[in-house]
Amino acid sequence: MQVVTYRVDLIFYNYLDCGDRLLELANKAFELYSQRKNHEKQELLKFLVSTAKLFLGNLTIELRKPFCWIPVYAKIGDNRELQDDYRRSSKA
Repeated sequence: MQVVTYRVDLIFYNYLDCGDRLLELANKAFELYSQRKNHEKQELLKFLVSTAKLFLGNLTIELRKPFCWIPVYAKIGDNRELQDDYRRSSKA
């Protein structure tokens, strides 16, 4: 039973670590995007965006999964305190 719990804890820890890195990259996204050539920007947008609609001058986009979750988690704010609490408790 302890081996299974340890494995679940390790998977959850890796999941949080991956999420941290993804959010750090998302924070740099505009800077990285602005440095790219137009054909690279177009390629990236095709990869990220599932639908785009222009209506009365307003552009609405729908992001592909799992990228659609980035704005949701960005609104939640910085959860590092919660993650740090988990990491401390899992090491004990």
